[in-house]
Amino acid sequence: MKFLYFIFMFTGFLVYADVNISDLQNSDLWKKKSSGNIIFYTKVEDFKIPVLCFHKIGDQERYEITSTKFEQFLIFLNENNFFPISDKDYLNNDFSMVPSGKKPIVLGSDDASEGNFILKTRDSNSFTGNVDLTVTTPKLEEESMVYLLEKYLPKVQGKINFTFYTSFNGVPFRQTGGTTSFGENYRDIPIVGYKLNYLIDNFYIGIHTVTHPITVNSTPDSFKWELDEFYRILESYVGDKISLINTLAYPYGCGTLKPEMENMIRNYNYKNYSIIGAFDFDGLFTKSVVSKSVNKFDISRLGVDNKNIESVYNFLKKVKLITSERVIAVGSRDELNSIDINDKDILVVGHS
Repeated sequence: MKFLYFIFMFTGFLVYADVNISDLQNSDLWKKKSSGNIIFYTKVEDFKIPVLCFHKIGDQERYEITSTKFEQFLIFLNENNFFPISDKDYLNNDFSMVPSGKKPIVLGSDDASEGNFILKTRDSNSFTGNVDLTVTTPKLEEESMVYLLEKYLPKVQGKINFTFYTSFNGVPFRQTGGTTSFGENYRDIPIVGYKLNYLIDNFYIGIHTVTHPITVNSTPDSFKWELDEFYRILESYVGDKISLINTLAYPYGCGTLKPEMENMIRNYNYKNYSIIGAFDFDGLFTKSVVSKSVNKFDISRLGVDNKNIESVYNFLKKVKLITSERVIAVGSRDELNSIDINDKDILVVGHS
């Protein structure tokens, strides 16, 4: 159906209706996604997309980043038209929430380590001090990743697009909250339960196994135990919310992924919950999953730390990256109140 050309002014943005929807529906260059009465069409591109991995807050050169540099990085993203998407949306090739002209980027942190998620304690010891979990929202340490992410990144459909790939080879997030005795593989720690539920509700959690084995040295059977035990522990903390956990980051990366390992993970299920994709740690940018060069169970990721942060900035500035082009078809402008839209988006209003 051909829509007549109109221009409307709504709260500062132009709304266009000069698009042949049939052309978009019948083109391999556009992906369609329906969400209630809203239909998103996003341009399919085969350029690079950054998938970045942090580890901990700290001063060491490798695998750590200072809170100041992490904050500066988030400011850089906002000032340079980057728009974080979740690892799930990346794996589903879903860029529908990315405003036109913005560059999608995938962010996460491995290990559930120091500085990721620190609550203020009743004494000076951040790691062993008592935390009052009876208050509605315990206060965050202002240098922790979670605090800075909430300060600088928007919520998209109720969540901040950042995934915490969690392992249980130490107390998750390295804060005991005053607890001195733990269950097997760090079960039964109240502050851990609080944090895991908080992250599922406000961010994303991914699988990083239990003991953090070297993936390339693991057998499919031993790695399956890691996945099973991860789900069992997480289920003890969050219950049925484990249905939301379906992405994996390989500990130490996966090297050349063995066919038998890939087959196990592709067919894995825990109480009918499966894994939709998995991420390597190979220091490269990837492409969208529509690219024939991309294996959804061996996605490239680039680590970011104090040593290479300047190089990462250069990559983000110079590499040809996917930039969103989006057409939104909707019956009424009022239905878009919860969607982040800018003046480069094309809106077809009156579509049904």
